[in-house]
Amino acid sequence: MRKVLFLAIFIFILQSLNAQPFAKDTVHINFSAGVGWPYTFDDFYTKLFSLPAFTVSVERGFFPIDSIGVISIGLSGSYKYLEDKRVNKKATWNNFLIGAMARFNFYFLNNKKFIPYVGLFGGINAIKYKDSFYNSSTDYPTNYNGIFPLAYVFGGIKYTSKRSFGVFAEASYGFTYLSFGIYKVL
Repeated sequence: MRKVLFLAIFIFILQSLNAQPFAKDTVHINFSAGVGWPYTFDDFYTKLFSLPAFTVSVERGFFPIDSIGVISIGLSGSYKYLEDKRVNKKATWNNFLIGAMARFNFYFLNNKKFIPYVGLFGGINAIKYKDSFYNSSTDYPTNYNGIFPLAYVFGGIKYTSKRSFGVFAEASYGFTYLSFGIYKVL
């Protein structure tokens, strides 16, 4: 019940501000922190520590589609750290994600303060893994680096204030499951 009340108050406050819709040639610089996408299961023997995934992206509106919305294209970079600690042993993952995104920003709501969107991301995930756990066959620590492709879909909603700053919430099935962020309209 408290969550619903908080959300209602938050929406009421946001509606009292004046927004700028996403349009052709509009540029947004976004910063977000996201949760989800763990690497191992947390069990009795594991002490799992994970930072949120931090993402910085820039996008520009390129293709307006009548009164339905605009397609924006941009670049995105993310970082995520995870640590698995046990007695005198530790494994760490450093993930760096870089790629391109395309987002369709809808105008079907009669309220231009809120801009729902869906999008696609494609890029590479560079992983640096360091392990002081012992491999049962070699009894030596294991380390590796790798670069892997990563693509996913996402969707969310943005709100822009009259000061050209905004907030957004986004759900995806990729580098994070749920992200919250702020952005600046240029």
